[in-house]
Amino acid sequence: MNTIKRLMAVLLVGGAGFGLFVACGGDSDSCTFDADCAEGEACEGTVCVPTCTDAATDCAPGEVCARGVNTDLLVCQLDTANNNNNNNGMTNNTTGTNNPPMPTLYYNVRIQSTASGDAACAVNDPGPDIFGAAVEDSTGAVLGWAEVAWNAVQFEDNEHTDDSMIDGNAPDLGADNCPDMFDGNVVALGCDAESYIIVRFLGSDGNPIGLDATADQVIRVYEWGGQCTTGSIDDTYNVDICTDTMNSGAGDDSSCTIQVLIDAAGEASGDVGGF
Repeated sequence: MNTIKRLMAVLLVGGAGFGLFVACGGDSDSCTFDADCAEGEACEGTVCVPTCTDAATDCAPGEVCARGVNTDLLVCQLDTANNNNNNNGMTNNTTGTNNPPMPTLYYNVRIQSTASGDAACAVNDPGPDIFGAAVEDSTGAVLGWAEVAWNAVQFEDNEHTDDSMIDGNAPDLGADNCPDMFDGNVVALGCDAESYIIVRFLGSDGNPIGLDATADQVIRVYEWGGQCTTGSIDDTYNVDICTDTMNSGAGDDSSCTIQVLIDAAGEASGDVGGF
């Protein structure tokens, strides 16, 4: 099981300036989940910031105490819906131009087996065999490669549960766009309905890539079956975006409800903006 914690910096995703978030005097500790922060702090946009209970006492003028973009806890943030900018005594309410709302970003994705039947569920090769995944921009350029945040593969006799090859780096592929060897290069998801991995996408700097429906992003999954010459088109899988970064990264997939791909096989891609 790969549960590596990484130190991460503030994200700038899809052109959305993170400077719109004001952290009530928060510190600069990097985080992935609320649990990475000290008591009384929340993980908002990969930075630990103080929580709040009342804007009048806990936040600066022009801020509200509200649920964060990436945390369920209450944190101080700019009131972009009603932010008045004083300029020589004049009031400016053009929030759409000066203070565009910060997008909601999701970070984790579940890749779940939907395979069944003898052809797909042999003990030595059960279910979809994943050897990589990426998030791309609208031109097909890779923004980040998948790293496994949680492994929930359920198949009892599965010989390929190791997920270490999905480590935030591009897979090593041969001329046929597949790894040169099957063994050691794939994680087989099995054929149990509750069998899955949860991944996040890391950029070249090692920081997570936020999934934004407004940014024309695509999630692409690489799977041996149906893609490689020795694979099977019966090795199907779903891809779903998880809205709860903290809990999904710790094994709770109940928030992984935003469908990107359904019963895909082989190399397949789905539009993040489809949700």
